[in-house]
Amino acid sequence: MAEAEAEAQAERAVTDYASTITIEQLDADPYAVFARLRVEAPFTYVPAANAWFVSRWDDVDELYAASDLVSSLQPHSPSQQVMGVPNILTAEGPTHADLRGALHHMMLPKTVNSYVDAIVQPQVDAGLERISGQREVDLLEEFLEPISVMSTATLLGMGHLDPQDLRRWFADLAVGSTNWERDPVKDETARVAVEESASALADIYDRLEAEPDDSLISALLHTGMPPGVTRERTYIEPTILVILLGGLQEPAHGAGNVLLSLLRHPDQLSRVLDRPAQLMPKAINEGLRWEPPAGTVEKAAQQDFTFRGQQVRRHDNILFMNGSVNRDADHFVDGESFDVFRRESKHRAFGLGHHLCMGHWFSRRLIDISLTRLLDAHPGMSLDPAHANRLEGWVFRGPREGLHVLL
Repeated sequence: MAEAEAEAQAERAVTDYASTITIEQLDADPYAVFARLRVEAPFTYVPAANAWFVSRWDDVDELYAASDLVSSLQPHSPSQQVMGVPNILTAEGPTHADLRGALHHMMLPKTVNSYVDAIVQPQVDAGLERISGQREVDLLEEFLEPISVMSTATLLGMGHLDPQDLRRWFADLAVGSTNWERDPVKDETARVAVEESASALADIYDRLEAEPDDSLISALLHTGMPPGVTRERTYIEPTILVILLGGLQEPAHGAGNVLLSLLRHPDQLSRVLDRPAQLMPKAINEGLRWEPPAGTVEKAAQQDFTFRGQQVRRHDNILFMNGSVNRDADHFVDGESFDVFRRESKHRAFGLGHHLCMGHWFSRRLIDISLTRLLDAHPGMSLDPAHANRLEGWVFRGPREGLHVLL
C-alpha cells in the first residue's frame, strides 16, 4: 500500500512551492500559503497533506459542478476513516438524501428560531455567572466552549452527559479527522473517542427508540420511517459523530474567531456595540468569512481526469480551501482585510451546495446570542496583552490556546 501511494505521488506533477508546504506551516498561518497558491498554483497537489488543494473560488465552483469527476465519496479521507460510513458529510445520492431529510425540518431557520433561545440562553446565563467578578478570563474555556458544547449536546439529546467527556470526545475526534499526514498516534486517539462515545450512545438509543422526543438523534431514528420502525443504529451513528465534531466545537471556534477579529478592530467593534441588533449579524458573517472555523470541504476524484493541466487519479483526495476562496481577490475587494461593512456577503465558511452545513443557522444564532449578551455585559473588554491569543489550524481553525481577555 505504501509503495503504491509513493508511485502515485511520483506520477503527480508537484510544483516547487507545493513540495515545500508543511502541516506546521498550514497550522500556524494558512493564509500566507493560500495567497501564494492562488497566484502560483491555484490547483496543486500538496504532498504533506496527501491532497489536491483548490484555492480559487471559480475553480471550486467548476469542480463542484463536475459531479461525475468529483464527489464527497472519499475512501481515503481521514474524517471518513474516523467517523465511518455512511455519514452525512461524505455520503451522496439516496443515502445522503435520507440522512439529510431526517434532520431537514429541525434545522430549517424558522424551526431553529422557535427553539434556539430556550436551548442557548440558559447556557449563556451560566457562562456569564461563571465569569462574573473575574478580571482575567479565558473566554474559550469558561464561556464559549461550554455554551457551544452543552447547547449542541442538548439539541442532539446528549445534554445529560458529562461536559468534560463531550469536550474531550470532540477534541480527539478532531485530531483524527484532520490527520491528513496519517499519523498512527492521532488515529488511535480518535479511535478511543469513537468507542467511548458509542458506549454512551447505546443507552440513548434504548430510550429514544421506545420514547421519541424532539432531539436530533430521535429525528435520525424516526423521521420518515414507518410506524414502529427506526433506522439502524449503525446507519445513523457515523452522522452523529460528524455532528459531535462539527456541532460541539465549531460554533465555539466561530464565536472566538469573530470576537477576536472585533477586539483587534476596536473601531468596528465600537460601531457594532452602538447597533448590535443590526450589526452583530454582519460582524458574525464577516468574521466567519475572514477566519472560517472549518477551513476545508473534503472531496475525492471519482475517476482519472485532467484539470488545469494537472493529472488527477481516481480516489485522490481533493480539498476545497474555504479559507482561501473566502479571500479570493476575484470575488472580494481587499479580501485579506476584516470589514464588517463590506458589500460582498456570500462566502463559503459553511461549504456549498447539497452538502452545505445543516447546522449553519443554529451556529449563527448561537454565536449571535452568546456574543451580544457577552458584550452587553462587558462592553469594555480588551485582549489580555500577557497572552498571544493566536488562531491556529487550517482544517479546523480557532484559538486553541484560549481567548484571554480582561473584563
